[in-house]
Amino acid sequence: MGLDGIEILMAVEEEFQIEIGYADASKCKTVGQLVEVVCSHVCHDPKEPCPSQQGFYQVRRALVEALHVKRSTVRPDTRLDQLFAVKSRRREWKRFMSVLVGPGEPMVGLVRPRWLSILIPIVSLSVGLAIFKWQFLFLALLCAFVLAIALSYLTIPFMRCFPTKYSYVKDLLRFVKTTSPRTWNSEQVFQTIRAIIVEQMRVAPSAVTMEADFVHDLGVS
Repeated sequence: MGLDGIEILMAVEEEFQIEIGYADASKCKTVGQLVEVVCSHVCHDPKEPCPSQQGFYQVRRALVEALHVKRSTVRPDTRLDQLFAVKSRRREWKRFMSVLVGPGEPMVGLVRPRWLSILIPIVSLSVGLAIFKWQFLFLALLCAFVLAIALSYLTIPFMRCFPTKYSYVKDLLRFVKTTSPRTWNSEQVFQTIRAIIVEQMRVAPSAVTMEADFVHDLGVS
């Protein structure tokens, strides 16, 4: 497929929230073959959808766009700390979350190392007690509180760790809001693809059949 074919594939991917790889795309010589490829992504047995699979494709697409990594390196069990470089992690994570959930939407932030999170209150309390002693416990606690806030602010650059519950790519699926729970069957997939082709190629709906060849019958370049 040429430029027209690419635009059709992109529209199909957008509509079904899937990603069609090169190997599958090269097999799509007819409309029916494209329907089969789409059904393999959105239909099971072949009528049940797989939201988690669709969600993974969206997460992977966001990771590829934000980090410029190869799709083959992104799997559900891939650790996030293998994809995000430590030095640029805060910037890359913010960009990725913006792509995944959209700008302005609530997003999960990175956290400090566990040892640092434990050390801050210990150091703060120790300093407060060293200054005011136990005789002035209230002032010691107040000093510790203020110092903890200051240390928390000063250690923001060290917030480069992923929260425990967001350690793997599969943990990010909960952020995918556009995964559709709709149940697709092959006829619905065909009708949707036909509507896309009609809109893209300006051909008559009757010309778009399962047997129609994209190049010879529909003029797809």
